[in-house]
Amino acid sequence: MSVSFYINNKKTFLKAKAPMKLKECLGFSSQKIEQFAFDETQNNFDLEKFYNSSVADYECLLCGVFGKSSRGFELSFDKELNHYAVRVFTPSTREDWQIALTYIKDLAKKLGSDIVNERDEHFTAANIEQFNYPEDILFGIKSYFENKDTDEYISFGIFREAAFNRKIVEGFLNSKNPIEAFSKFFKDIQYLDAFSANQIFFEDNNTKRNFEHSKKRVKIKMTYRLISK
Repeated sequence: MSVSFYINNKKTFLKAKAPMKLKECLGFSSQKIEQFAFDETQNNFDLEKFYNSSVADYECLLCGVFGKSSRGFELSFDKELNHYAVRVFTPSTREDWQIALTYIKDLAKKLGSDIVNERDEHFTAANIEQFNYPEDILFGIKSYFENKDTDEYISFGIFREAAFNRKIVEGFLNSKNPIEAFSKFFKDIQYLDAFSANQIFFEDNNTKRNFEHSKKRVKIKMTYRLISK
């Protein structure tokens, strides 16, 4: 489950502007946005080539703010529709939502475009932060065990998977502040003082070949398919 927001790429002289390069996508925001899809410490990883490549070359990127993001958000560009898409997962933590909405606000300002989400709700840079994300978080927490046959539910984070059982979810819902309880639980798991590699898969848009990278910022392990939308 997720919520996606779309921001049009404005045209100049009847011609669409080229999609931004990765370094521009990560650099224009008022926050320190990083990507969590590729391990930049890998041998022979060409940083200059990577950051000078177009966001449109990738199915999507997992982005966020190190130390704050738990699930992050997906950033992508649709060449046919000529728009950027920011996808926030359900449920995400409070900080994930705040970071994503600020990024969407900054992107809308940069492009001079309004914002529409998959529910056909329309926003501007001035009011996007008023989006009712607490409702989406609570909906997501309550939805973990809609299937009564499920004993455990797994959600991926930027560094590691988080496993939830009924007792944990009920603990969130019965707490004074379910959103804060969920957010703290998920964030604590992401930033454990540990060390292991993440397995991350992505797809080359030109060759359609799948590749694997590992990320070693913290000691964790997860599997995340960037080719899913």
